[in-house]
Amino acid sequence: MLALKTISDREKKMLILLGIILLFVILYRFIYIPLTTISEETIASDKTTEEQLDELNHIFTLYEKARRDNNRFDNLLNKKSGEALSTIDRLLSDHGLASQIAYKRSNPTNIQNKYTRYNMDLKLVGIPIQSGLAFIQDLESKNNLIYINYLDIKDVTKDRGLYDMLLKIYVYEKN
Repeated sequence: MLALKTISDREKKMLILLGIILLFVILYRFIYIPLTTISEETIASDKTTEEQLDELNHIFTLYEKARRDNNRFDNLLNKKSGEALSTIDRLLSDHGLASQIAYKRSNPTNIQNKYTRYNMDLKLVGIPIQSGLAFIQDLESKNNLIYINYLDIKDVTKDRGLYDMLLKIYVYEKN
């Protein structure tokens, strides 16, 4: 205390100013810098967590889509055996193409002992193109697992507008 009495007012003000500066340096160094570092790390952690959450949501969306597709295909495959083949015959009759069938061959193939794929070769001769395309459109749009693998259309006569059509059709059914 005796040393404080012997210093001048100017020196006391300088000591107070030095104390204030040291207080600001200590507050800045030991409080402000750690708090900003923690907040920056928290923000970075939040961004990483959000990215992981977005990725999980994307994976869940893909899973749900695959599950819905799987359920839809199982429902289609659970239909009665031979129903898809009879659908083809019915559509041929509906479009007036039953009498123009040159040949129709169907070969079953087992897939994993659970499903059967029929490889059907169908040749239609002398048909109007509108009837043939309407048949194909109805065949593909039916809610069955019937897919046209190969299509060949040949012009028979240019005057009459009749065509030969060769189709290779895949039909999937459950055993």
